[in-house]
Amino acid sequence: MKPKYHTFLKLTFILGMFFCFSTSFSQDSQNYMVQDSLGVNTPKAIPTIHVIQWIGSKNLQIKKIERELNNNHIITKLDTVLPEFKKNIDKQQTYAVEFIKANPNSQKIDNLYSKWFNYATTLKKWLADLNDEEIKLIQIAQDVDFDEKTIELTYTNAQIEGVPPELLNNIKELWDKIKGLRSRIYKQSNQMLRLEANLDNLGIDIDQTMNDLLSLKDAEVYDILYQRHPAIWNLSFQKPTFQNPIDKEESIVGNLKSVVKYLKENISRLVIYFILCLLLFGLIRHLKKAYTKYPYHAPNKNLDIAKNVISEYYIACTFLLSFTLFHILFLDSPKLLSIFISLLLLIAVSEILKTSLAPKFKYLPYALICFFIIDSIKTFVWFQSLSYRVYLIIEALLVVICLYYFTHPYLKIRKLEVSKLSKFFIKLTPVLYVLTVISIISNLLGYTNLTDLSLKLCTKSGALTMMIYAFLLAVQGVSIGVIHNRFSVKSFVDYEKKQFIEIKLLRNVRIVVFFLWTFFFLAMLGALKPLFTFLGDIFSESYTVGSLTFTFGGIVGFILILSISFLVTRFISFIINDGEGVLKPLNLPKGIPAAISLVIRYFILGFGFILAISSLGISLSKFNLMAGALGVGIGLGLQSIVSNFFSGLILVFERPILPGDTVEVNNLLGTVSRIGIRSSNIRTFDGAEVIVPNNNLISNELINWTLSDSIKRVEIPIGTSYDSDPNQVIDILKEIADQTPEVLKNPPPMALFMEFGDSSLNFVLRFWIAYEGSLQAQSDVSIAIYNKFKEANIEIPFPQRDIFIKNLPQKKEENDI
Repeated sequence: MKPKYHTFLKLTFILGMFFCFSTSFSQDSQNYMVQDSLGVNTPKAIPTIHVIQWIGSKNLQIKKIERELNNNHIITKLDTVLPEFKKNIDKQQTYAVEFIKANPNSQKIDNLYSKWFNYATTLKKWLADLNDEEIKLIQIAQDVDFDEKTIELTYTNAQIEGVPPELLNNIKELWDKIKGLRSRIYKQSNQMLRLEANLDNLGIDIDQTMNDLLSLKDAEVYDILYQRHPAIWNLSFQKPTFQNPIDKEESIVGNLKSVVKYLKENISRLVIYFILCLLLFGLIRHLKKAYTKYPYHAPNKNLDIAKNVISEYYIACTFLLSFTLFHILFLDSPKLLSIFISLLLLIAVSEILKTSLAPKFKYLPYALICFFIIDSIKTFVWFQSLSYRVYLIIEALLVVICLYYFTHPYLKIRKLEVSKLSKFFIKLTPVLYVLTVISIISNLLGYTNLTDLSLKLCTKSGALTMMIYAFLLAVQGVSIGVIHNRFSVKSFVDYEKKQFIEIKLLRNVRIVVFFLWTFFFLAMLGALKPLFTFLGDIFSESYTVGSLTFTFGGIVGFILILSISFLVTRFISFIINDGEGVLKPLNLPKGIPAAISLVIRYFILGFGFILAISSLGISLSKFNLMAGALGVGIGLGLQSIVSNFFSGLILVFERPILPGDTVEVNNLLGTVSRIGIRSSNIRTFDGAEVIVPNNNLISNELINWTLSDSIKRVEIPIGTSYDSDPNQVIDILKEIADQTPEVLKNPPPMALFMEFGDSSLNFVLRFWIAYEGSLQAQSDVSIAIYNKFKEANIEIPFPQRDIFIKNLPQKKEENDI
């Protein structure tokens, strides 16, 4: 048996033994329970002969349950933090009431709402952890109740049978332990219910405050065309009687303390984040080396830009993606920390955009960073009406100065040959001037909501566009780098296929990033929540067709899950489907990466299908009838399909053939190009693509010329005349084989004298050569033999026959009758 079959047989044996063990274990675990007519397990007395063994196993189980009860950290944690959390919520509710009276701007409402949203997220996490522990405790309680009834029956049975007192005492002691354990479980369950009730009450308070903030933001006073303040010439310069509601926690120092507290509470997430950052840095550095090691020739400018982002700015690219990852992993981070990370993100963006901005606009990222800081100050600092409006006017004037600096003279700037990003900013210049003028006029008239929106479009939209564009460049650079590295390590590179994949990937990445930009732009304008509410109402609306009820949200979820599953399987197939993928450092045998890829892809597709069906609200139990029908179909008409499917699995795991092998089956000779689920593709040397069912490759006799190696023995028979010297002929044949570079030295070539033929002395030259070049090598060696024989005057004879005539018929005379 070949070594490659050992792994498959070993795996089959282990799975079979595991199945048998699981079956026997489940049967053994149900020896002491019976099922009623409804299939419900009922306790049964333990036979006396098995009581001692059962008591020992239950004592071990009780110790395990006691350890789990003692290690229930969620109760200890909530008992510690919940009183302080409730005290803080009460304090923040008082602050929220004062906050609403202070007529805050929309930014401060968003800031406070985000804070309360974090409270709600923390509460939901605690509730989820508590519910998980409750489910575990319920299962333990059910098992303990069942064991108590079992031991009660066992004790009664033991008394009837008159077992020794020592055994009866052991049963009684176990019974007492189980009773005590049940009391502990119920006590802990009551503690969890008490904590859950407290969390629910806090959740009601938090939801109420969040709804109040949303109602405040939806009020008429925050409409764009609402005059929140009097005209600036009607303002009173007297000191206002109202004091702003900022307390110690809302000050800068208080925000810093909340950031420190948040970081301390999320040490584990920070560790995971830094590990991911290191992995990201390693990936980008590896891609940079790949660009250096394998020269990259970009067919268009976009690919060249994507390559330069990684090869020239890989440090800035790493920071950009790392800070983006921080925003994804730490959605509940304090506002000050989020703004600080965004500021660092903008600094990384300014470095990456050096390749995309014209020299005239090289300082534009730094100007947008300054405006980002100016705009963020309004989130934390409370201004009086006059000072706030003066602040807005100063910000608008700074926007005008920057526009003039970067776009003057405008007509001349428009004619410059610049990048697409620079052209975009140039074309937006008139719009930005108009928005700035609107902000100044609306501020003077008291329409500060319109002022805020206009300045936000002038400053934050530019910063957002710059960040999204830099993110696009970074993602494109990483994506193209992965493809470049994947193709470059191969012995043969199909550059047309490589460039096709790269261009298609760039297009898809741009579409995804455009949707991201739209998402964040709407969120910046405050239009995202109304949009989600509108779409949520549409997608959650139920529609009935006959007996079928569905929602558009379920259909969209179904399509989305299947699409994501398919894309993930395509990506996995791309990176690990052969020995030159990401598993190359493991030096796995040929074909093993393809088998691993197949198993992972089938698992993802199966799991994705189950999730997709669940998203439609369809119970999987309804597929029982379909499974029965499918079984009948397999038995009647789908035998060949199922046979080919399992034959494909055998081909993948046993690996009798692999993509790239040269095989011969049913008088068909060619190279295996693909092994699929139902069939495999064999490309013949004539250029035909033949689809062969997998079952034919398993059940029929198959010759694999390149299974263990790719060398082939070639035989060239030669005949010489009887006048030639056999020793000379053999020397010539050996010399020709040794001088041919394609002929392998090991195994060595052999020239043999075979027989005395009818017309010639028969020789044969045998040598080994790589299968791919066997035909050409055989032709070259044959021509060399002919030329050498001609030089040595060795004749290659034709077949000859000697005819001996014994008697010739006599010629008749003319006068003979």
